[in-house]
Amino acid sequence: MSDDFKREYLGVFHPPDPLDVAADALWKAYDEQTDAFDDAVCSWRNESGVSMPANDYERNAISKNAHLCRAVVYERAAQLGVTDEHMQRAKLRRR
Repeated sequence: MSDDFKREYLGVFHPPDPLDVAADALWKAYDEQTDAFDDAVCSWRNESGVSMPANDYERNAISKNAHLCRAVVYERAAQLGVTDEHMQRAKLRRR
């Protein structure tokens, strides 16, 4: 039986992997930092209220910030011993 089946139907739970928890926290921090920067830089909001770049300057600024924040996240992950595999799984789980 698969772990998903056991967890969902038989109530068998395993404690979360500490590296997965750390990776989730790193991506959450990334999202918070980039969203805050986007809110500060972008002059346009879509109908859902999400900050959107209105021109090339804003688009370039948020893209550069996202690249810098991603580099910091992966550097911190390496310091914590979080593998790229854990980071990729956490990236797929977010939002």
